[in-house]
This record gives sequence, C-alpha cells and structure tokens, in this order.
Amino acid sequence: MHISIMAAIARKAGCLLLEKRRLGLQISHKSGLDLVTQADKASEELIIGELKQYYPDYNVMAEEQGWVHKADSEFTWVIDPLDGTANYVHGLPHYSVSIGLLKNRQPFAGVVYNPQLQELYSAMQGQGAFLNNRAINVSTTAKVQEGLFSTGFSGDRAKVSEESMGRFQNITKESHGVRRIGSGALDLCYVACGYLEGYWEKPISTWDIAAGVAIVLEAGGKVTAIGGEPLDLFSGEVVATNGQLHDELIDRLQVPQLLPV
Repeated sequence: MHISIMAAIARKAGCLLLEKRRLGLQISHKSGLDLVTQADKASEELIIGELKQYYPDYNVMAEEQGWVHKADSEFTWVIDPLDGTANYVHGLPHYSVSIGLLKNRQPFAGVVYNPQLQELYSAMQGQGAFLNNRAINVSTTAKVQEGLFSTGFSGDRAKVSEESMGRFQNITKESHGVRRIGSGALDLCYVACGYLEGYWEKPISTWDIAAGVAIVLEAGGKVTAIGGEPLDLFSGEVVATNGQLHDELIDRLQVPQLLPV
C-alpha cells in the first residue's frame, strides 16, 4: 500500500516540476551558490498535502520546511521535493523527487522519480528493489580499480573541504572514474541498478538519501558511514556500494588531506 501511494504522489510531483519549468522558473539562493526555485517549494507542498491525506499521524521531515509534523509515530516521511535543483534549472535531465519512509529512524521504503526520463525507482523492506516495476540488483564487480563511482559536493562551496577533494582525487586515480551526477537520490539508485559500483558523500542531508538508501539495501547493496560505521541517516554522511568492494572503498576513502597532483 505504501509504495503504490508513494509512487503516485512522486509522479504527480514530477509532472508539476515539468510544468513549472515549461512556464518559467523563479530562482533564488539558499546559501552560497545553492539554488532553490518556486518549483521546489510547490512540489514539497504537494507531496506533504497528499501524504497527510493518507497518513495523517506520521512524522514529516522535508527539505524546505524541516520538521513539518512530529508525533509519537514510529514512521517518518523524509521528503526531497527536487533533488538536483541545479540540473533542473539548467535542463540537465538528472534530477528527482525523493520520498523516503523511515521506521524507527531506519530505512523502510523509498521512491525516487526522475520525471524527465520517466524512471521510477522503488523499494520496501523485504520486497526487493525495482525500476519501473522491473527488479534491479547491484553489480558484482569486486575491485575498486574495476568500478565506476559517483560522489557529490555541497551547494554551499564553503563546505567543500580539501578532504572531500582528496577522496575524489584518490578514487579517480584508482578506478574507472568518479562521476558527479548532481542528485544524491539518483546516485544511490544507480548503485542499486548496477550502473555504479559505489557512491559516497559528506556532507549530505537526510532527505537526499533516505529513499535511495532503502532502494540500495533492497537491491543487495551495503550502506555505511564513511569510516565504515553503521549508517545513521541523520549523521550527514554516506557510503553505498554493491557490497563486494565496500571494505576496499572504505579504506581508500580515508584521505587525511588533499593529495598532490
């Protein structure tokens, strides 16, 4: 029941994003060069309103409004109404609507929808992961040097540390490459599909990864903190892989400073 409702709402929000872009965008900045549009806010309002109709007692956490509703429920909606705003603004077709559901702060279900490509990724605990109703699984690549990876950097350029650049440089040199796609939710889905062997990011927000983490886990992947500790979705960091090369990637991400070129 949860997934069908989540999918319908994500598709509805995706249609809204496409329409808003067709009509012209109103763009502002949250901090530094981090963009926000009228479409982000409208999508969030739509998603929250729809979810409240079906699940009025659940907690709700969303990117633009923060904690919208806090109750005693064991369930929490975590919403990113537009993940990849810069891509959206520039017309690059790699952005998404992300709706995650946590149970006692742990990933329980997730839906990520790319409206421009009409790709719907979904998963619920114990039921597998899917792309447009087709089962998906992580890759079987076992070595970092044979893998393709992705990462991201904060929209607030002041938060892009030498440590972050060192990780990027290190894995770039030791693998088939590192992509910066611009949507953490889609990065996680691409790991779940086997397009990528791994993805990491720090700092990262809960709403960027809540849905995607659920999808990676159900696709057979592994998700932890950057140091290899158990993942806390509220900690601001994530590493997701196919599981086969997870420990090796964790080792190679321990970069104390920017490496020489």
